[in-house]
Amino acid sequence: MLRTSPRAWELPGGSVEPGELPAQAVVREVEEETGLEVRVSRLLGWYRRTGFRPHRSPVFVCQHVAGVARPNWESIRVSWFRLDQLPAGLFPWYRPIIADAASGRSYPDEQRQHLGLAAVWAAAKIHLRQVVRSTR
Repeated sequence: MLRTSPRAWELPGGSVEPGELPAQAVVREVEEETGLEVRVSRLLGWYRRTGFRPHRSPVFVCQHVAGVARPNWESIRVSWFRLDQLPAGLFPWYRPIIADAASGRSYPDEQRQHLGLAAVWAAAKIHLRQVVRSTR
């Protein structure tokens, strides 16, 4: 989905509500952000990001069950992409996660991604390009 802020393509996600399991949260967040009903297929793994936008979160592989893709207040566009045609405006740290999911991998150990200055710079350029495109 193309987020409103920062203006970039990202995977749906969000916070776990009190009393909610992470797998339930991903189903709810995907529906809220995209209009799509999904079923969790498997846990890809837990990912810990350090540096820029630090956090730890589970990443799930899901299957589309029902619904039509639609934007909401958090997203400008919701689209499907072939693996070999991911958008240039996708934050780069999602590419290895998508490749892992597509390969069928699952990680029993926590995966780490350090997002240093290069990641911040790449994210800023993506955001600015998307903002400039939207004003044309």
